[in-house]
Amino acid sequence: MKRVSRVLAAVAALVFASCGTSPEPNDTAGSATTEASAITHDAEQPDHSGSQEPPNSPDTDVKTQGPGAADSLEHLLTTLNTVYNDNVGHGNFSGECDAPFATLEEFRQCSPDDPIAYLDSIEAPQRGELIVTLLPDSWGGGGYDPDRVFTVPYLAEILHGYIGRHTNGILQVTTTTPDGEYQATQGRLPTAENSDAPTGAAELEAWADERFDDWLRSMNFTYQGLCGGVDSVADYRQCVPDDPHGYITDFEAPVAGELVVRIEKGPWQGGPYEPAATFMAGNMMLKIASYSNDVDLLTVITPDGETHTVEYAPSGYTDTTREPTV
Repeated sequence: MKRVSRVLAAVAALVFASCGTSPEPNDTAGSATTEASAITHDAEQPDHSGSQEPPNSPDTDVKTQGPGAADSLEHLLTTLNTVYNDNVGHGNFSGECDAPFATLEEFRQCSPDDPIAYLDSIEAPQRGELIVTLLPDSWGGGGYDPDRVFTVPYLAEILHGYIGRHTNGILQVTTTTPDGEYQATQGRLPTAENSDAPTGAAELEAWADERFDDWLRSMNFTYQGLCGGVDSVADYRQCVPDDPHGYITDFEAPVAGELVVRIEKGPWQGGPYEPAATFMAGNMMLKIASYSNDVDLLTVITPDGETHTVEYAPSGYTDTTREPTV
């Protein structure tokens, strides 16, 4: 069991470009979906007449290999066009670009600051599993950093959502920098019974500690703008004192694949984030899943005995009637 020494990490909807708002009280959606970042200007469209892509692949500079990889690129372009058309006239979506985009390069010409436009290849080792390698030149001159907004974890989550809108069945997306230094995975594939799953008390405690670290890392990624970094539960509690995520005391794994999170009393009681267990469980599953795909059930327990359990799903999570091991 991991005893959290008032070291927090609250979870809420993914905050993107500015990270300048507090978590929404009712943000318990089953998946985090984000629109493409600001599209600011148009440019001449590149000439793809020399493309060497296979006949069934989109005419693009993105290399695709493996079952369903080319289809996934088409699904991504379909969603990018939908998002652009749905947002023309709102915010920074000026409508000056030559949409629809036939290639990701055309989208990059239109939106050079969007990291989604900087993909080098999509490989599919098996159907439903995608490995997306980013271009050596990162988005808009920015640097690759696992804890910076608009980088590797952001892309894993957004690509999973954008491609998954048009994909039947399971989907796992892993994004990686060209040198493999930074990676993040969203979604998971069904696996056979894992003989390496933790069983003993020490192994389960170590596994729970790793999942806590995954969650805390994701929290820092999300709230670095609002809170100036989140390295502990206490950091987040100081930043958002009425959020129950700031009052986590225990983070334990009774069996492999299950997490039980306990919180203590605090100013969150009677506030906008109640019922706290319901608010926290789904958000925490989403945050942990940004870095780990081996959590099956997650249960939050409040000091008043309120409990809520969610189950992992390819779309993020679902409520469940399964009884957790408490």
